[in-house]
This record gives sequence, C-alpha cells and structure tokens, in this order.
Amino acid sequence: MITTNRVFEAVILCGGEGRRMGGVDKGWLMLDDLPLWQHAWRQLQGQTLPPQRIVLSANRHLERYAASGLAVIADLRPQRLGPMAGIEAALTHTCADWLLVVPCDVPKLPLDLADRLLRGVGEAKAAYALTAERSHPACCVLARALLPALTASLDNGQARLWQWLDQQAAVAVTFPDDAAFDNLNTPQALQAAQTR
Repeated sequence: MITTNRVFEAVILCGGEGRRMGGVDKGWLMLDDLPLWQHAWRQLQGQTLPPQRIVLSANRHLERYAASGLAVIADLRPQRLGPMAGIEAALTHTCADWLLVVPCDVPKLPLDLADRLLRGVGEAKAAYALTAERSHPACCVLARALLPALTASLDNGQARLWQWLDQQAAVAVTFPDDAAFDNLNTPQALQAAQTR
C-alpha cells in the first residue's frame, strides 16, 4: 500500500446545536457506556496513519471536554454556523499543513480514513469520504491553505460544507463500508446503535 508523508492534525466536531437530538450536546450522549465524542477519539487514535495531534471543537461544556487533556477550540464567531465554523477555528489553531475533520456522532469511522483521504486528495486541497449510499462531507481532509477561502465563505453567509467543498474542487474518495459512516444524529439512530 502506498502511504502519504503528509503531516496532519485532526479535529472532532462537537460544537453543533444538536437540533435533531432536542438541542443537547451530542458529544456527551452515551453509546455503550462511552460519550459519542470518545468513540470518535478512539477511532482517530487507532488510525493506520495517526494524526500528530487531536483537538476538539466545542461551544458548550468546554471545561468538561478539556478534562480529557485534549485542546478544546470554540468557534471564532458568536453565531452558530455549523461545522464550517468549527473547521475555521481548528484551521486557525493548527500547526500542520493538513487537517482531518470528523464529526462526533460517527462512532465507527474506518481506521484507514486518514490514510485513504490523504492519498486520495492528490494535488487537490481537499478530499471527503464517499460511500455507495451518499457523500460524507464532514469526514474530510483540508489543506490549511484553504483557511482564507473558508473564512471568506462564512463572511459572505455561505455555511454549507458540501457546497463549499464543491467550490474548492474537493476530491471524493470512495470507501467500501457504508456502516462505518453511520451518523447517530437522532434519538432513534442512537438507540438502534446501542449494543449494551
């Protein structure tokens, strides 16, 4: 297998409003005795190509997240603008040339996520996961060089991640396992995923 020598950090997005979960902080919802964000953390720690550093993007319960020992980064903007605002804050704080982005509510992320995305990005500046069922724009890698474009988009009121990635000519990288990207963003999905 050809691997990449790109140096990267990773961010777990925990800063959403959790509207489909009744407005709760999804990162702290429990799945099999662990908070959702810790499932994502474990999957990142187990990557075949591990990140130099893992940080958390959060806008609530900052001290509780910080107790993990990970750096916690809040959005730079007072408005809740979704994942792009969390990515903007993470790109602002990263020291690496590349950032791997994952949401907190996808607990079974593939362990070759980083490697496949960073190999698949080629000469582009962004890549995201694609399965047979659909695209997964919040599972992506971005070059730090995209920060000005992302900030400009948010300044102009465009906060749809999939649309912005398309504008950046992001590469879709195919993954074979749809279930690895199961998104637990409703009470029903979370309940169905419980095994204990």
